Formats: sequence, C-alpha cells, structure tokens
Amino acid sequence: MLPVAASAGVVALLCLAFYAIGQGGHGFYTVGLVSNVGNYNPKFRGRALGAIVASFGASPAFFALLYRAVKPRVASYLVVVALVIAGAAALGFATLRVMPYGTLSPLASVSALWSESATSSDDDGLHFVFDSEASASTSAETEAEVEVEAEVEAQAQAEAYDEQQEAVAGPQITGRALVREPSFWLLFAILAICDGSMLMVVNNLNAFIEATQTATSQTVFMALFSTFNVAGRVVFGIASDAVLKRGVPRARFLVAIAGLMTFNLVVLALVGAPWLVPTMIGSGLAFGGMFNTIPTLVGELFGLDHYGANWGTVVLAPALGAISFGTLFGALFDASAGDGGVCRGTHCFAPALYIAAAACSVAAGLGWILDRRTGGESPARGYGTLGDRA
Repeated sequence: MLPVAASAGVVALLCLAFYAIGQGGHGFYTVGLVSNVGNYNPKFRGRALGAIVASFGASPAFFALLYRAVKPRVASYLVVVALVIAGAAALGFATLRVMPYGTLSPLASVSALWSESATSSDDDGLHFVFDSEASASTSAETEAEVEVEAEVEAQAQAEAYDEQQEAVAGPQITGRALVREPSFWLLFAILAICDGSMLMVVNNLNAFIEATQTATSQTVFMALFSTFNVAGRVVFGIASDAVLKRGVPRARFLVAIAGLMTFNLVVLALVGAPWLVPTMIGSGLAFGGMFNTIPTLVGELFGLDHYGANWGTVVLAPALGAISFGTLFGALFDASAGDGGVCRGTHCFAPALYIAAAACSVAAGLGWILDRRTGGESPARGYGTLGDRA
C-alpha cells in the first residue's frame, strides 16, 4: 500500500509499471500463440493451443504459491517474479521456432532428391552408387525416360501439395478487411459478453459471499474457478478437434459456452449461495473453453499470416466486457444496498445476473449465426469461405 504522502511522481511511476506488466503479460501470451498456432496439423490445432492457454491459465496458482512462500516480503517476491519472467523470456527466445505445419512435403522432397541425385555429379566425377550401377546396365535412352517420369511425378506431387496448403491456410484477412468482416464482429461481441459476465461474478465474489452470508471462503471459490478454467482450455480443445473431424464447425462450441453461462447466471440469481460452487465450476469451464475456441477460430477464419495483429484486435473485447458488466454490477448492487452500504440476500445481485444472463443468451444466438456462416463444407477445416456466406 502506498504511503499517504506518496508523491505524484511515485504514483505515476507505479501506474507505468503496472501498464508495462499488463502489456508484458499479454505479450507473452500472444507470442506463445503466434509462434505455435501454425506449427501443428489443423486437425489438432485445438488441443495444441489448449495446452498453451492452459499453461497460461495455471500460472496464477504458481505465483500465488510463490507469494505465500515469501510473504510478507513483497519486494523480494517482486524480484523473484522478475527473475522468473526474465528466465522464461530468455528460454523462449532461445527455443521458440515458427515451423509451419507441412512446410516440407516428405513425398515431394524424396522424389525431388531422387530425381536430382539420379542426374547429378560433383566436380570430381563422383556419382551415387545406385546411379553408377544403373548406368552400367541401362541404356541412355531408358535413363532419359526414367528421368522424365521422375520429374513429372515430382512436379505433380508439388502441385498437389501446394493446393493442399492453400486449402488449409484459408483466407488471409486483416486490417480494414478484418473490421469489415461480420464474423469478426460476431467473435468480438461473443467474447465481450461472455468474458464480461464471467468476470462480473469472479471479480465480485466478496460481494456475493457477504450478501449470501456463505461460510465458504473466497480462496476456495477462486481455486475451483482456476482449476476448471485450466481443465476447460484442454477439454474444449480436444473436443472441438474431435467433432471437427466429423464436419462440425468449431464455432458451435461458442453456443454451448454461452448457453452454460446463461444457465449458471439464472440459477445463481434464483438459488443464491448453494449455487456458488456450481457457478465457479461452470464459469471456469466456460472461461477456459472460450479462451481455447476463440483464439483457434481467429486463425481458422482469418488466416495465420496476420494472426498476431488479428488476435490483438479481438482480445480488446474482454476489456470492454469487464468494464461494462463490472460497472453494471456495482451500480445495481449499490442501489439495492441503500444508504447503509450493506445488502443481504439474492435481491442484491439478482438484477445484474438476469441482465448478464439475457446478454449471454444473445451471445448464444450470435454463436449460432457464426456457426451457420462458418459451416463445415470441409471436415478437415470445419469452416468455409467467408465470402460464400456473406
């Protein structure tokens, strides 16, 4: 806590430090996604990104344990955290590589190598063993025919491979074209609504606990949320990959996520304290699923060439949602509390929950529209050409 007499310069420096920490954390997150989103077979992209975002989701537990180990030496804790982050950055710089899936086609590479080795020699006149044996037993005319056939086969394989890569890559959309794309705004709205609703509950847990007089501590609720948040990032990645193989668009999971949030919010408004634990479990799963499904869809719908810029634009939605729903909850809760500032009972938070539930039901409808726009003509991709669905 700042001393009362802290100068304006110290406050400004702290604000700058918190801004840098926030930007750095988001930078690590984005770099991890951008560096790996194209490295894996698109059929398994959900589980690949799920492992990355799950690690990000689990990190608060690690740093919370670290803080408890050094508490109350806050300065020592910050130094240790800085060293850990610097070490992670150095490790990532040394090891992270962008190796797009299918950059090299094994069949085309082997065919090209065979064709080249069958006709080449070095300056000393040294030939491959199989080449010299073939030349001893095969006429020059037969060799020419073999070379032509090998070249034709290699060219055909290379063309087929290029077509496959173009199909998998999909459209490459960014900048002005991105904000003109309806699918972008559907994703943005869904993320803003669902993320804002989840954070409205999580960030105001203490208000829920006091209003319902529940004996369960905030730490237990947060542990439940964090655990199922990590689980949701992995489970939804594996599940979306599995249904993608059957031609089901990945966007359909957004309907399920928004529906789960709607159900949780309505029941919490009606039941109160007994539903706080299921709410934390359901919200954790939904939150994790949201932050697996949407980053994956950004790459699949708009391409990987500009993934970092596109994801950086989409991820503005949670900030908008958190501010909007957080302000709404505070205003409605204060109005219920009256002049005393104390409120007891479900009526303290029910209005905000009902509004958030209605918004999540709208998000479910938007998810269904996105599902229809990005329906899976190709089971391997699970989405179609956006222009065909405009």
